[in-house]
Amino acid sequence: MMDKLIYCLSEYSLWEIAKGNLPEAINFVVETNYNRHQGELPVYVREEVTTICDEESDYFHRSFFYALRDNCSQKIIGTIRVLQWDKNMMLPIQKKYAVDIEKLVTKEKSVVDAVWYIGRFAINSKVSNISILKTLLVNGFHAAYSCENSILLAELDKKLFDKLKLLNICFSQVGDSQLDMGSETVPAYILSRDLSLFQEKNKHLCYV
Repeated sequence: MMDKLIYCLSEYSLWEIAKGNLPEAINFVVETNYNRHQGELPVYVREEVTTICDEESDYFHRSFFYALRDNCSQKIIGTIRVLQWDKNMMLPIQKKYAVDIEKLVTKEKSVVDAVWYIGRFAINSKVSNISILKTLLVNGFHAAYSCENSILLAELDKKLFDKLKLLNICFSQVGDSQLDMGSETVPAYILSRDLSLFQEKNKHLCYV
């Protein structure tokens, strides 16, 4: 199955990744993050790519995995994935960061009907266009934002965690940070209603 074209812009296009192309997308995510934060790839990078591919394959039926491709080269320049948690699947934020999702939902129970999990966010370090960042985020957030009473979980690079606040995206940290793909990574969450300022301001970039 081929990737699904969602929207074509002048320099790049937004695609929904087909399951068969997960290895290409995951390879981009892993290599981009290590090169950005560590400057080199670890010796075990192939094993990590395989492990993540297996993991994303298990989640795929409940996921939306988006990629931005350069229109000239057709190479991936950015990715983001969002999935809806079904309570049965064990997410990395539970396994690695020991986040108790049920406890978190209970804390916010008056406003939570669904739990979403965002990840596999990466942008080519040679791309500096802020619209790339906003396009990935606004489309990645769309499913959770459209589900009025929901909560969105994520593991965010610490620098990104701080940068998002400047875009009116204020995640709350929900556990201790850890080193992941070469950077300090923060487990965090945000309520869908708290995405409204960003989503409404950038709805012209939402194509899904």
